[in-house]
Amino acid sequence: MRNVRRPYAKGAAAGVALAALAGVTLLLLAAATPSDDYLFLPSPAQPVAPVVKVAGESADPAPSGPGFLFTAVAQRRASRLESWLPFLREDHAELVPMRALIPPGGTPQEQDQVDRAAMTDSQLTAAAVAERALGKPVEVTTRGVRVNDTAVPGGSPARSAGLQSGDVITAVDGKPVTTLAQLRQLLATLKAGQVVAISYLRGGKPQTARVALRASPDADDNGRPILGIGATDDVDITLPVPVSYSIGDVEGPSAGLAFALEVYSALTGRKLAGGRRVAVTGALEIGGNVLPIGGAEQKAIGAAESGAEVFLVPTENLAEARAGAPKSLQVIPVKSFSDAVAQLEKLPPAAAK
Repeated sequence: MRNVRRPYAKGAAAGVALAALAGVTLLLLAAATPSDDYLFLPSPAQPVAPVVKVAGESADPAPSGPGFLFTAVAQRRASRLESWLPFLREDHAELVPMRALIPPGGTPQEQDQVDRAAMTDSQLTAAAVAERALGKPVEVTTRGVRVNDTAVPGGSPARSAGLQSGDVITAVDGKPVTTLAQLRQLLATLKAGQVVAISYLRGGKPQTARVALRASPDADDNGRPILGIGATDDVDITLPVPVSYSIGDVEGPSAGLAFALEVYSALTGRKLAGGRRVAVTGALEIGGNVLPIGGAEQKAIGAAESGAEVFLVPTENLAEARAGAPKSLQVIPVKSFSDAVAQLEKLPPAAAK
């Protein structure tokens, strides 16, 4: 029987070829186009001593020897293709949605400003916490609540009313506010939808805005009224022992605990690390509490790459850190600065090398 060439066969083949070409073009375009996600990647931990200068301290330990290390993550925009296909990402890369880093309504420039302010706060707070722990007369004066961020999920009533990052809230409906805890207590007596007069300072000049409170979007908050801001205590700190930093372009608050341990170590003969390389991460409050951070898994990998034997992490980040830590890295959860010091002092003597 004679084969008969079907008239549409050439057209079908051409269609398949065009579809394949279109698919390849789409993949190439996706590989070259940034997505709305970021990748968190491991980055080697760095010695703290060279970037923290304490008045009267002895010489810094060798960068490759025992001492404290601060951790960070490398961060870059993911391509669309990397967002779609996990196997294309580097080992231990974490895909983070942009909204987790820059809340809706915010801009990268605003977030950079927030992160730089957080780093400055962490440096002052770290020195104050360490020197207080040694019984030194640190003077801390709270002046109000500084607005760090008005780009929050669900929208910010404070932002709509004109408040900006850097403003310092001093009163609610005429009732003085000097701390963040006090602001939260005042707001807890009000209701969502209620309009309040917020007194604040901008560049040292008094201002007032009327803000309609909204209900918190957090299910655990039971609809408590909020201004829609990220904020911290605005404090003036006077240190008896001057401390300075040369941290470069690292931003954010997560090195606070590492800074505090380095200051404490520098003022106590550098025995706290116990002859080990100790990596540290954790934001630090003026009261000494350690707060959770991001990228704990990647930071554990970076700590191990830098030869750390111990890694101190906030208690809330323990599971993530252990997920990235090799068996050679001992991960220790801590709740406060005093807890971190106690945990280090409990470690057995380091093995001779």
